[in-house]
Amino acid sequence: MSNSASSPEIPIPKSLSSTSDFVRDLLNETLNVFGTKNPTSRIAFSTDIQFLDVRGERRHMKQLKTVAGEHGSVWVPGLLFPKPDSDGGRRSVEINLIADGKFQCVGYLRTRVSNRHYATLRRHLEAGVYVPIIGKVVGLGKSDDDIELMAFAKTDLIDFVGNSKK
Repeated sequence: MSNSASSPEIPIPKSLSSTSDFVRDLLNETLNVFGTKNPTSRIAFSTDIQFLDVRGERRHMKQLKTVAGEHGSVWVPGLLFPKPDSDGGRRSVEINLIADGKFQCVGYLRTRVSNRHYATLRRHLEAGVYVPIIGKVVGLGKSDDDIELMAFAKTDLIDFVGNSKK
């Protein structure tokens, strides 16, 4: 999955919705971190909570409904994943929540937030460190136009309001 023979292996699967051992282990570790409220060497958990500005929920309605169908309107753990620079140079950061035994991409950070923190998130990802989040589907029982995602980062690794910390 490396870009060249000399590039380090980036610890992110091509499909987070797969059931590879790596994804299963990362999913279970994420659930354990949220259950115990203790960070690990891979999950930079903190009791800090930071609002995340979300976009793109309409394009992920199926995944939002999967999350809502399994969890209702409660807070669900997940992780942020900066996407590789392969979609026209856009620096997108996926918001992935856990449902149906998989990471479900349910939206993206707003472009201005992605642009500000993409390099830092990517650097941490390349070092095998992931940013935990919680998300909640709201507007259930109404039309698809009323369904939205609320999300918060659960980390002190990055300051999403100000500048990167580390």
